[in-house]
Amino acid sequence: MIKLPPWADGAIFGILFVPLTFFLKIICPIDFGCFVDPFFVPIFSPLFLLQSILGEGAVNLAPRVELFFIACFWSLIFGLLAHLGSKIFSKKTTIDFNDE
Repeated sequence: MIKLPPWADGAIFGILFVPLTFFLKIICPIDFGCFVDPFFVPIFSPLFLLQSILGEGAVNLAPRVELFFIACFWSLIFGLLAHLGSKIFSKKTTIDFNDE
């Protein structure tokens, strides 16, 4: 198995996070709420960026680009978080006992 850098692991998780939440929402029964429901607001919140980038053309282009934009956005965010987390938590301390 190939060991990927932490930013690539985070990016892959970000790409798979969106379809996983949709799949979990689909398999939940309709009678009561699903535990995935609170994730939908944060997942779709970056769409205001797409609308500000595209301007008035967002209405025509949005249905084809929304899910791709969301997956790429969360891939970028999780990739950056994994990279920063690996830098912060990989600090190794060395103790040299031969300083006598």
